[in-house]
Amino acid sequence: MVKDTTFADTTYFDGSYLGRLELCDPKLHRYVVFTKWVTFAESTFGAACFKNAEFSSASVFSSTFQGEVDFRWAHFADESSFVGAEFHADQSLMLSGLRAEKPLRLAWKQIRGKLRKPDKLTYQTLEDNFRRLSDLDSQNESYYARRRDFEPSCVWGPLWGYGVRPLYTMCWIAAVILVSWFINISLIQNNCLRSFGSGSNRWHAAKIAFEEAWIRFPPTHYGASAEIKILIISRWLILKILEVFFLVACSNTSQVLKELVPRLYPF
Repeated sequence: MVKDTTFADTTYFDGSYLGRLELCDPKLHRYVVFTKWVTFAESTFGAACFKNAEFSSASVFSSTFQGEVDFRWAHFADESSFVGAEFHADQSLMLSGLRAEKPLRLAWKQIRGKLRKPDKLTYQTLEDNFRRLSDLDSQNESYYARRRDFEPSCVWGPLWGYGVRPLYTMCWIAAVILVSWFINISLIQNNCLRSFGSGSNRWHAAKIAFEEAWIRFPPTHYGASAEIKILIISRWLILKILEVFFLVACSNTSQVLKELVPRLYPF
């Protein structure tokens, strides 16, 4: 165990293989300070403790961590690279209170399922870190996890994944179209919906259902009565609202999709 120690020169832990690395005092606030560059590249640690550690210069953690890793209240004054770092044990990474003045080069996929009891502030710290890295995917994943764990909603979660899961909304749109198709078949058989041209009832039912989702205005000309026209307008309105949620979710996840999707949905 190393504690209450300052490393005043460049420090190398490269290629180390230790069952346990303790650069901390787990019980008392007697921390380790690295004033210059420190690297743990290509090392393997069974467990590692950096609690309250001060990293005044750049650092490299391209290591394999096989067990518990404690970065609680660690302070990074300069950039730190976790590129290539692997965390093998689930719920082994502790980041509560971590402070990073410059971005930590880390991706969400490296720590998915590895965080141990993260608090809301930890998620917010990660979101800000990924934002500064311009890593939109990791930022959204961290945001989704924070909303799921600390601000859950039985509406906004399933509807569009808190604004970052457009596939959720697409599934709702598909479900509405499918239900409309089944309803349309019955309405056509009972002469409540008009069908134009040749084709089976199922074909015409599908055509009307897709038109409700695609065209700019509700296709009320298919309705044989005022009640059916109101039904068509209602379904069209529900689909348009869902499509707005879909577009917003797409814009939150990809700049390319933000520009492409409006061309595919002309409303």
